[in-house]
Amino acid sequence: MSSNKGFVRELNKNEIDEIIMQRARAEELSDARTEAMKKGIEKGIEKGQTQATLAVVQKVLIKRLKLSPESVLPRLNALSAKQLEALLDAAFDFESPADFESWLKKNG
Repeated sequence: MSSNKGFVRELNKNEIDEIIMQRARAEELSDARTEAMKKGIEKGIEKGQTQATLAVVQKVLIKRLKLSPESVLPRLNALSAKQLEALLDAAFDFESPADFESWLKKNG
């Protein structure tokens, strides 16, 4: 009878260990999922900010320098977020399309 109790205890211990491992794996998955969601949200926010900067730069160049959207957009799409921000700062000082061209040659 005592060997049966030992067997039952060992069986229960193995079941408990398995449950603990399953919960630990589930917690790791949950943590990984949460981290992935955070990164996805951060990337989405960053992309949204870049798109907003792109739209503003495009509008400034079109209105201030009388450039066509077709001539500006492909060139702006080739720029990084930092370059777009720098261009936005510079664009307020542009007086002609040549200023835009010069900026692109130096910074694009």
